[in-house]
Amino acid sequence: MTNFLRALNTLLANLIGLGVLAALAVGGYVGYQALTGDKRALKEVEEKLQASQAEIDRLSGQLAQRAQQIQTLQKDLAEKQKQIEQLRTAVRLLKVQRRLAHLEVLSQGKSPQTGQLQTRLRFIEVDDSGKPIDQPREFTIDGDVVHVGALVIKFADEYVEANDNLRGASICLFHRLYGDKQPPEKGFSLDPVGSRPAVYQTGQQMTDWERELWKNFWEYSNDPAKAHQVGIRAAHGDAVYQQLRPGKRYKVLLRSTGELTIQPDEAAGSSPSGETA
Repeated sequence: MTNFLRALNTLLANLIGLGVLAALAVGGYVGYQALTGDKRALKEVEEKLQASQAEIDRLSGQLAQRAQQIQTLQKDLAEKQKQIEQLRTAVRLLKVQRRLAHLEVLSQGKSPQTGQLQTRLRFIEVDDSGKPIDQPREFTIDGDVVHVGALVIKFADEYVEANDNLRGASICLFHRLYGDKQPPEKGFSLDPVGSRPAVYQTGQQMTDWERELWKNFWEYSNDPAKAHQVGIRAAHGDAVYQQLRPGKRYKVLLRSTGELTIQPDEAAGSSPSGETA
């Protein structure tokens, strides 16, 4: 009996020991699974964070690239706007016509001495608004067609586009006025060579450069290299002529590109001093 109890106790002890071991094994397994699960979850979170950071870095790179592109486009736009304004200015200046003088027909009829048709006219230099800037001069020409000759200087395009103070438009020096029934050398001198024309008077003393410009016109005309040094594109004589009719007024214009024109001044209507001999 004693042996039986001892064996029974031993068996119970073994069973209890196995139970404890089993419980420990189950606890360890559960703990291991929990720990492993936490590590896996932590790893998944870290992977997600890394993926998110990579996406943030990618988007930040794209954003920086877009910002650079925007900055470049803004710079290009500003440059294009500047070019557009320059082109608009250039086009506007190329279309500018500077009013230089008025021709008023005072009378027209045959000469008592020769029987030749003659025209008496008044030549008035004016500013851009049409206001006289010099003393009017009166001439009598043979015929009814007046010729107005001028020396024209055309400056390089960059000066025109930049609206340079003097070189922003072509300039001219009136040379001679005569009728179609008389030789040019018998005509009337207008601007003395070497002087500053009244239309270009600025109220300041003429500079050496201006004096050189007016004085050595034909030098520049015949020496392209010398002309280029002072920004002159071309220098040559030009002339316009127009049939004159009693009581009308005509305007002589110079475009910024150098074209000299003469045309009736329709805004003036009939000249109050117009008469027919």
